[in-house]
Amino acid sequence: GHPTIPFSMEVDWDMITNTKKDPEVARKIRELSRMKYGRPAAEVEEFINLRAGANEPEIPEPKFGGFDKGRIPF
Repeated sequence: GHPTIPFSMEVDWDMITNTKKDPEVARKIRELSRMKYGRPAAEVEEFINLRAGANEPEIPEPKFGGFDKGRIPF
């Protein structure tokens, strides 16, 4: 393969900070984002629990009965 070309990014902070803020536009952006990417909380919780293995049954610890009458087991 070929190495990727590095990139640089420049942000005009003065333009960003001096731009007029419109709460209505911000509300519309949030609403559109919720409509496009949002999922019900129960669905997200179910996915997390499934991936984390929270619903899997616990495997019981093996029980050690000890050595019979002090004898070595081998």
